[in-house]
Amino acid sequence: MVDSLEISVQAVPASVNVARAAVHTAYADSLPAVALQDLKAIVTELVTNSCRHGPGKPIRVRIVPRGEAVVEGEVEDRGGTAFAMEEIRDDGGLGLHIVDALAAEWEVDPAGGSVRFLMSAG
Repeated sequence: MVDSLEISVQAVPASVNVARAAVHTAYADSLPAVALQDLKAIVTELVTNSCRHGPGKPIRVRIVPRGEAVVEGEVEDRGGTAFAMEEIRDDGGLGLHIVDALAAEWEVDPAGGSVRFLMSAG
């Protein structure tokens, strides 16, 4: 599997496709198709959330394969409030519900600004 991927994108809607394409390019040859689709969906939802609700600062996407069976990831909007727990409960959107369905585990940084996740790569 490819080593870690770390990119920084601007907090604009077009960056969702940039992040998704970077994940595809990095892992298309090393992840099973279903795992790749799940990873792209998680990154899409988290970057979209940062673009919509974050402070407008660059968004960092980090993906780290952990062996053959697990992928760890993080999307950070540089300390903003895009991932505040109140928004997760009240925003009514589907994004974090999708993350919840696809990730084996995920957590919001209590200080806000990032979501870390683990997902199956197999």
